[in-house]
Amino acid sequence: MGDFEGAKLSSKNAKLWAWVSFGVALAGALLWFLLVIFGVFAGLGLGMLEGIDI
Repeated sequence: MGDFEGAKLSSKNAKLWAWVSFGVALAGALLWFLLVIFGVFAGLGLGMLEGIDI
């Protein structure tokens, strides 16, 4: 009275893709965080260069 094997396979695939999407989102968030930190340090570095007269 139902396709239990098909349901198990679909559930397994859904679990796999949920973890894949979680990993991709985590990697994207880490990349964004690193870019923000890099931007902050770059801005601080530019602020230090303002006092130099060439």
